[in-house]
Amino acid sequence: MNYINCKNTLNPVDMRKSVAFWAQNTVEHIASLKKLPGSTSAVLYPDFTAELDSLSSSFKKISELYHSKEDSRLPAKPDFLFKENRKLMNLLERMKFEGFGGYPYLQQSIFHYIYEQRYINAIFGITNTGQGLITVRFSGMGNYPFICMYNQMYFWSVIGAMHPSLLIGSEAFYRTASVRTRNFLTEITNRFNSVCYALSSLKKPIERQELAAVFKRFQKLNTEFLNFLSELKSGSGGELPQSFYETVNHMWQEHTLVKELNDTMAERLLRP
Repeated sequence: MNYINCKNTLNPVDMRKSVAFWAQNTVEHIASLKKLPGSTSAVLYPDFTAELDSLSSSFKKISELYHSKEDSRLPAKPDFLFKENRKLMNLLERMKFEGFGGYPYLQQSIFHYIYEQRYINAIFGITNTGQGLITVRFSGMGNYPFICMYNQMYFWSVIGAMHPSLLIGSEAFYRTASVRTRNFLTEITNRFNSVCYALSSLKKPIERQELAAVFKRFQKLNTEFLNFLSELKSGSGGELPQSFYETVNHMWQEHTLVKELNDTMAERLLRP
């Protein structure tokens, strides 16, 4: 099954594009991770930092290789990506309790990163091992491609519900954000959560009409949040720390990816 974009077939170009995106996305995760303890008394142990630096270098190499569209000799599914990703997930599982325990915002961030790194395995068909508190398992609960669409919407709704909290976690942003903005972000979180609930409440096997109704809500919600992130991006270079705008851009890239995924799903779900 093609879980990357829910199309019937997956061509090598799409595969390499996905590898490049997630390798670069992981580089940004690691960069953000290293900055997290700065505003608290949490300890990021030196050996953790050294391992993060090593992993970042590995993911950078993968990203640079797979951004080169001309090289058709590159394997579509690089074992090196999955090997390094497994190392990172094991490290994150340790960090959430060996340094970040007792710091809710830091632990939430770690959970967020673990979930996204496990998503990489899920879309490439690699088994997620380990007994962490957050799992991602794309498995058959109905006919393809409906199950692919279901899983993608559920995953990205979980991520979408986390993103507003990660924004508000910036003290500088929280101080400057208007009440209207804070209320909007709370609303976004609740609406993404409601999509997850609506999906899990669908009868199995999943039927196209019922899934399409939830998809319309999800598509509209992602567009609204993407527009909000675009407005925040336009203020880059303002009074807020540059690290905040880097976080915003990271989220914007992810929700732009979701928009591309939604365009594909719309052709399959909403066509006459």
